[in-house]
Amino acid sequence: MTEQELYKELRRKYGDTTQQGIAIEEMAELTQAIIKGWRDIEKHGYITPPVMDNITEEMADVNIMLRQLTEMYGNGYEIEMMMKEKLLRTEKRLAVEIERSIKWE
Repeated sequence: MTEQELYKELRRKYGDTTQQGIAIEEMAELTQAIIKGWRDIEKHGYITPPVMDNITEEMADVNIMLRQLTEMYGNGYEIEMMMKEKLLRTEKRLAVEIERSIKWE
């Protein structure tokens, strides 16, 4: 079964609302994992391996759910275009900030 076929089967079996709810849960779990990483940095000066493993797992879960949502909404092309636009805007903003900081040094 391909990834897209799996997502379609999950939608058929559980429904869009359930899958959207799972996506929200996974994003909340990633938020919690990142916060644990911050606490590790405060306590140890680095993120411990078990916490990093949890962050990695939750990032994978969120990526899976984002792919599933993209399949559900059929907006993959629009997402790619929006990401390019946002990255370009960020790159321009960063260049301006770097230029300003060089002038003040």
